[in-house]
Amino acid sequence: MAAVVLALLFVFAYANLFHYTARMEADIASETLLGTVIYDNGFVQPPTWYASTAVRVISVPNLAALIYPFVLQNANLSAGIACVIMMVLLLIVMTVYFRQIGFSGEQILAVLAITMAFTNAADEFQRMLFLYASYYVSHAITLFLILIFYNKWLKENKMSWWTFVISAAIAILNGLQGMHACLFCYIPLVAVEVLRRVVFLIRGKKQSNILILIWVFVLFAVSFGTTKVFASNNFGANRNIRHAFEKFIGEVCPTIGQTLSFNRLPVLVITVLCAAIFGYVIYVIKLIKFAGKKFDEDLFYNYRAALSDSKLNSLDKTYQFWSMMVFPFGFVLCVLLETFTTADVAGRYFLMLLFTVGTGFCLLIHRLKEKFQDYGVVRGVAITVLLLMITFYGMFSSAVFYKDLIKNDNAKDTDAYKVYSWMVENGYAYGYTTFDYANYITVMGNNTVKVRAVNNMSEMAGCRWLSDETWYPPVKSQDGATCYIVSEAMAEDFNTFLETYEPEIVDTATVGKFTIYVLDQDYTLWER
Repeated sequence: MAAVVLALLFVFAYANLFHYTARMEADIASETLLGTVIYDNGFVQPPTWYASTAVRVISVPNLAALIYPFVLQNANLSAGIACVIMMVLLLIVMTVYFRQIGFSGEQILAVLAITMAFTNAADEFQRMLFLYASYYVSHAITLFLILIFYNKWLKENKMSWWTFVISAAIAILNGLQGMHACLFCYIPLVAVEVLRRVVFLIRGKKQSNILILIWVFVLFAVSFGTTKVFASNNFGANRNIRHAFEKFIGEVCPTIGQTLSFNRLPVLVITVLCAAIFGYVIYVIKLIKFAGKKFDEDLFYNYRAALSDSKLNSLDKTYQFWSMMVFPFGFVLCVLLETFTTADVAGRYFLMLLFTVGTGFCLLIHRLKEKFQDYGVVRGVAITVLLLMITFYGMFSSAVFYKDLIKNDNAKDTDAYKVYSWMVENGYAYGYTTFDYANYITVMGNNTVKVRAVNNMSEMAGCRWLSDETWYPPVKSQDGATCYIVSEAMAEDFNTFLETYEPEIVDTATVGKFTIYVLDQDYTLWER
């Protein structure tokens, strides 16, 4: 199991460090360039950057900006190193969390292996956590850190002010970055804590410290409130009640299926999913049953921190498992939001599915260890078979990822790389094209040429999306020959621009699917 985790970690790290452009696209390229912008602005995202949905505060671009000057201002390498560091931090906090709830070493390794292996090469899950931009890795780190605090409070039945201050500060920082932390962390945690208290109320059990409930609501309120006040763009979506079932069957379910790696050993994947569901069902039943048991509550709540682990476990064997309900709750929440709104269905919002599958699978192993202590051989065989499944699947997946992300890196054969090479060979440093290719070409050349985005090629106005207004005239000088990179689909718009402004064409070239026009000066403006 350790070898599997190390193999997957090696593949992701190697891909980030040495094959960063293998699966490059416009959004990832924009995040890469944002790191350089943050560095140039004193390590703060500048107001001149036109963000997508939020300010980056705890993210790969922020960390890349810190690394950037130490790698000779190599934008791609700094971003790759940042992705590796964030990935390792995520695996560390996951290890701490699962150790806290009582998972054994092989169970922890299995969770890590499932989380990394149950993805597809360069798909949304990998790009959210492990590769290139790692968009949501800070939210995942936050999730496990908050759950560690939550378990600590449940165990001690009292509030620690230092964890309260730290978690509140993190909630503010997450709020600056949009709603994702609320979706993946704070709302599911509120739901779990409310459910836990309702179950205890129904079963006539004494409630734990009310400050725990207050704390989870405060975290949600702080993060949500910060999002509403400071997030740069909050694109809403209308309700979709009438066509919800149709959307669930036709869009949501197929997307969920695509996010897991059913294309590799589907029978094994389905077996693991069934085991994960069974593991969660067993522990949900156990949580409810425990809530109805009677024990010495005064001893439990007044002297809990002083009890030995064995005595504590005899009183409460389930408190640490409530936090694990956050994973399926987060997944269900996003499924409901995708189903009952008109927003486009995106696989990245089902990210909690990875943690749900890994945790549920290991809950089954955990229960086998607890329940069948008198059946050592049967228990050992069952656990060994389950772990061998994950070992085999993890090694197989690491080989697939190595082939797709590293061995088959054809970045230098792309037209974007060829455009960059042509510009360098001919001594041109600046150019324009539409958003799909602009930052993409720039990052393929590791920021040695600057290709910026325009809204369209008829007006040549700067693109107000993942770009910086200082890249464009009038802030930037208009002097000097400038490349305009035109695809066949843009040709008609560019001809309109030529007829309107009648620029002097210095040179032309055909590079792959692009035609490059070199004009005598920069005719683009940030706004017209």
